[in-house]
Amino acid sequence: MAIELRALEHFVNVAESSGFAAAARKMRTSQPNLSRSIAQLEAAMGAKLFERTTRGTAITEEGRRLLPHAISIINEIARAQSLFETPQEEEIEQVGIGVSPSLLYRGLPAALGALTQHPDKRNIVISTGTLEELLEQVRKHAVHAALCIVPDYMSGRRSDHADVTFQELADEEMIPVARSGHPVFAAERSMADLSDYDWVVPHQMSVSYRFESAFFRRNLTVPAQRLNCSSMHLLMTAILDWSLIGIVPRFLVERELAGGTLRVLDMPELHFPYALSMITLKSAIPTEGVAAVLQSLRTHMQRDPT
Repeated sequence: MAIELRALEHFVNVAESSGFAAAARKMRTSQPNLSRSIAQLEAAMGAKLFERTTRGTAITEEGRRLLPHAISIINEIARAQSLFETPQEEEIEQVGIGVSPSLLYRGLPAALGALTQHPDKRNIVISTGTLEELLEQVRKHAVHAALCIVPDYMSGRRSDHADVTFQELADEEMIPVARSGHPVFAAERSMADLSDYDWVVPHQMSVSYRFESAFFRRNLTVPAQRLNCSSMHLLMTAILDWSLIGIVPRFLVERELAGGTLRVLDMPELHFPYALSMITLKSAIPTEGVAAVLQSLRTHMQRDPT
């Protein structure tokens, strides 16, 4: 006679519960069903496994010998079944954030570091790009929000950007800088003189436009932009090692300015007001998790944008 797994489970539970009534309640079955199962197991084994007495149910010597084998069989079958079960993976919410490249060096790392220590597990995906590229990502729902250096006039152009919200987190300024030993500082210079030097300008439409317009509106020759790039590391290398003059966010070079490695050109016409802003789509309704991430970023960037 074949031995059923269920009969072994019944046997182990009766032995561990020291009685049929308690085992029946534990296994959510009736005592008659339990008694029939044990009787069939005893018939298959050819041995009596329990003795019913006036004091209750007692396991026999044969039952004690069978018990460890029955437990082992049940456990081994459970292990075998687990080999083919698909593990339940913990669902981790993904939050997409687009950022201006300059923020990867100052401000954002501290904010992201705080988020990684949060007990709620979330996967934060960072993408970089120009302001124009990140605006497109926000509109296409590729990211939940974008942190950008935005020209001061942009948030007021409702006709172009009525579908997004610009939340200003901190004031910023794009400034002209060069290494301290650069020839441009050898004498007092005019805007016209600056046309003779080579420049590096961030690869962002609004910066290039404002830089060129500052010369064009004064009927001056626009300086040669030898390099346009979105990499802040490359931009700083061009200024410090290649003797190019650059337009950079002030917060990016505060340490270099304080240490005397870089100097600001005394040219107010090339100082452009910007704002550190968070851009979100007005029609988007963030989940609780996304909203928590965005609020944490706002708090950290407002408190310490540098």
